[in-house]
Amino acid sequence: MCIATVNYFLILNGFLIRKTNRRLHVLLMTLGVFFDLVLVLTLEFQRDAIATALSFKLTPLNQAHIFCSSIATALYIPMVITGLMIIKKEKYRLSHRRIGYLVLLFRSLGFLLMFSMIKSSNNV
Repeated sequence: MCIATVNYFLILNGFLIRKTNRRLHVLLMTLGVFFDLVLVLTLEFQRDAIATALSFKLTPLNQAHIFCSSIATALYIPMVITGLMIIKKEKYRLSHRRIGYLVLLFRSLGFLLMFSMIKSSNNV
């Protein structure tokens, strides 16, 4: 949870400074997304996270956490692609912005719902 919190605040800070410091925005978002993906892979290999999620033995809040986090993770792909296109001077700024807002929404919900996993992780 500590790593997930650091990742979330990298992404949140990257979002907050997007208009004032473009280079720092790119750096913080890249680090946040990269380490978030590393965390997802780690959870899969250490705890078989996908099988646990698909077993539907978790509480509704736990399932909501998994759903929101999965949507955010899936949205990283188009967000990164449009971000790279903006860096290459192509015109995808509006798409990138809209996807970015969705990523932040689902990542924030996933982050808040992550705390519902505390009791579940103690039982595992």
